[in-house]
Amino acid sequence: MPPPPRALPEEVVEEILLRLPPHKPAYLVRASVVSKPWLALVSGARFGDRYRQFHGPPPMLGFLKSRPWNCWFRPEDPSPPFISTSRFRARISDDDSWDHNNYAVWDCRHGRVLLGEKNAAPMKMAVWDPMTGRRRELQEPRCLVVEHKDGFHAAAMVCAVSGCDHRACNDGPFRVVFVSLHNVDDFPGFAAQACVSSPETTGHINPPSDSHRGDWSEPCSRIPIEPVGFIEPNHPVLVKDALHFMLAFEYDYNDVLDDDLTLLYKF
Repeated sequence: MPPPPRALPEEVVEEILLRLPPHKPAYLVRASVVSKPWLALVSGARFGDRYRQFHGPPPMLGFLKSRPWNCWFRPEDPSPPFISTSRFRARISDDDSWDHNNYAVWDCRHGRVLLGEKNAAPMKMAVWDPMTGRRRELQEPRCLVVEHKDGFHAAAMVCAVSGCDHRACNDGPFRVVFVSLHNVDDFPGFAAQACVSSPETTGHINPPSDSHRGDWSEPCSRIPIEPVGFIEPNHPVLVKDALHFMLAFEYDYNDVLDDDLTLLYKF
């Protein structure tokens, strides 16, 4: 009886598995149940890094869209307004009573979504991980004057890990940058101010009765906005360490309000 064939070296197995197509994730799942060594290989950080480098940017799983305030929704909707472009379906915990239909999409970055409560004062924000269904709720900062009207406030979410490559930081800590426009007697128009939350994670779900307020930095110095304008409901853009929000004015022209994060906190 001939001896059994020798097992392939681990580096050869890794090169084979690296070539499994990313649009068919079931192949990697099947490979992971072949043996414990294969499971350790596929679930390791090294393989994940090499897989992303080999195949380039990951495919788009879908996009989010806020419902208009007067739009009816179906009670059986299983998730926030996530429109899938693949087989992926966004998740919400089965034992969660979160009323996600009262939230609008504010930002999406590094695998997490920032949602803001609609028509509420004070309002809550929720950072939601569509892959796991976990979320973290935050109350609006009490240190800012917040006008509870469309166009007078905005927020963005950024990774709180210094030097992160953002390839797999959806479970890591994040910060929320909250911007507010309000009337000030000293200015002819509006003034903009911003503050930053302390590092948070989506490692657990806030129960509905949890009034988690979070810790917020002191507001930055007031930035005069003249003439009267408002913040466009566009996705904020992060360039290096600066966040940019689009402003619109009464006289039909636009401008950009940028918050240098290095002025608000150190990475």
